[in-house]
Amino acid sequence: MKQVTFAESFLGDDRELSLFDVVLPLFKLTDRGVPEALLGSCFPIGIGVYATAAHIFEPFMQARHRYKPLDPRREPPTLQEKLARQQDMKAERLFEGINVNCGALVLDQAAIREGRYNLLGFSLVRHVVIFLDDDLALLFLHEDKRRNAKGEVAPIACLPLVETPKVGDGITVTGFPGKNNRMKVEVVDGKIQGDFWLGLVASDGEITNMHEVKRDEGHCFYPCIETSASMLPGHSGGPAISKESWGVSGVNSASIGGEGYSVISWSGKALDWEFELPFETTLGTHTIPCGSSISLRRMAECEVIRII
Repeated sequence: MKQVTFAESFLGDDRELSLFDVVLPLFKLTDRGVPEALLGSCFPIGIGVYATAAHIFEPFMQARHRYKPLDPRREPPTLQEKLARQQDMKAERLFEGINVNCGALVLDQAAIREGRYNLLGFSLVRHVVIFLDDDLALLFLHEDKRRNAKGEVAPIACLPLVETPKVGDGITVTGFPGKNNRMKVEVVDGKIQGDFWLGLVASDGEITNMHEVKRDEGHCFYPCIETSASMLPGHSGGPAISKESWGVSGVNSASIGGEGYSVISWSGKALDWEFELPFETTLGTHTIPCGSSISLRRMAECEVIRII
C-alpha cells in the first residue's frame, strides 16, 4: 500500500487515463456548501453519476438493522424475490429524510498531466440511491464538474462495471484514506477559502474468494469479494479496479483482517436492483419520468454507463 504520485497514477502505457481522473474524495458539506469532513471516496461510472459505498452514510446501518437481512441460504435470491423485497423496503420508507449534503472534489485533469494539483471545485450531489442489500450507493449530481485533459466537457473518462469478475483476477484498490488527507477551510466575506492536502493511496492484490449472497451476518452481509489487497479508513467507496480490463470489480467496503486482506462489495450483483429518482431524468434518448423504475442494467442499455 502506497501513496500514488502523479507519475505513477497512469493506467496503461499510453498514459491516457490517470487514477486521479476517476477516483475522487467525497466530502460531507454543511447546508451552506462548506466542506466539513471526509466521508470516503467515490468514482464516476457515467456523466453526472458516481458510485460509492452505502455504509459511509449513517442511515444505511440504521435502516439495515430495522429491516430483516436476506435469507442466509447459500443460493442467491431470484430477480423476482429481489423485486418483491424492494417493494417491502419501499413501504418501510427506510431512507426518508437522508441528508445528501455532500460533494466530490474534482481535480483538473490537464494539471495532473503537468504534475500538479488544481482544484475545479465540488461536483455537488443532488440525490443518493442506497442499495440496502449491497454496500453500494449511486450519487446523482447537480452538475459534473469534471473536464478532460483538454478542458472539454466530453469525452470524459468513466469506469465500466465488471459484471462477473473471477478468482485470481488482479485488482488495484484505490481511495483517499483519512490519515493521508486533510483540509483547512473557512468562509471569508461569504466565500469559501482554504486548502486541501490530498493523498491517493493504492494497494495491489488479487481476488481470492467470492460470495454471491454474503460472507457473514455482521460485517459483510451482502454479495462480496475477498481480496489480498489492503485498505485504510477512507478507502471506503473507492473502486477496486481490474488490472485486466480497467473496469470496476467492486466497491471498497471493509478491511477487517489486517494487512493483505480486504472485502469489496460485488457491484455486478446490484445491476438488476430497481430504483426510482424524485426527478425526471434522461437515459440516452429516453426520458424517465419522476418515480419511474430504472436499474443499472437499463442505464447500460441506454449507454449512460458501461457494463463489461
